[in-house]
Amino acid sequence: RCSSLGAGLNELALGADGRIFATRYGDGSGQRRSGHDGALVVISPEGRKLAEVRLHARDDAVTAAKSVAFDPVSGHVFVNADVIRNASDVQFASFELASDLSLVSARLGDPELLFAAFAPDGAGVRVVDDGGRLGLWLREPGREPVRLDLGPRPPQDFAQDVHFAPDGTAAIAFWSGRIELVRARAGGLEHARVDLERPSEC
Repeated sequence: RCSSLGAGLNELALGADGRIFATRYGDGSGQRRSGHDGALVVISPEGRKLAEVRLHARDDAVTAAKSVAFDPVSGHVFVNADVIRNASDVQFASFELASDLSLVSARLGDPELLFAAFAPDGAGVRVVDDGGRLGLWLREPGREPVRLDLGPRPPQDFAQDVHFAPDGTAAIAFWSGRIELVRARAGGLEHARVDLERPSEC
C-alpha cells in the first residue's frame, strides 16, 4: 500500500524493469464530472510514482480506466475504460500506448476491449465484444495471431482475468462462472469451455 499514489487505483500489470502499471478509475478525487478523467499510472518497484498519463475519450464524459496489460514483445500498454456521461449513458473505450507512453491509438465503441493480458514469454490474449459477439485473439511466440469467435455475449457477462499455463494454454475467466481454455496449435486453436456453475463438467 502506497498512500502517496492517491486514490482510485484499480488494476495492475507488471512491466519491464520491475515497473508496475496501474489504472486510476477517475482522477482519484471521487468526483465524476467532465475534466476528471482517469489515467494510466507507472509505479516503481518501491512504490514511487514515475509517470501518470490521463486518458480522454469523450469531451462531455468521464473516462474511467479499468484493466491494463503490458505487451513484452512491443513494449506497448493496453487499457480499457468506461466512458461515463451519466448513469444511463455509458460507453466503452480502449487505448494503446507506446513504450514511451505516447498514444498509439484510442477507440470509442465497438469492438469493446473486455480484457487483455500477456505472459512474460510474449503469449497474449485479447477478448473483445464486437456487436454483441465475443471474439478472442491469441498470440503465441513465433506464431501469427489466431482469432476465435466465442459466440453471442451473455447479458451482463464480462471477461475478468487471464492466466497462462506452462504448456501455452490460456485460461480466460468470465463473470458468469465459465472459463474458456484456448491453446494455439498448427492450423488453428484447441478450445474448451468449463462452466463452474455445473461442477459435474469440471
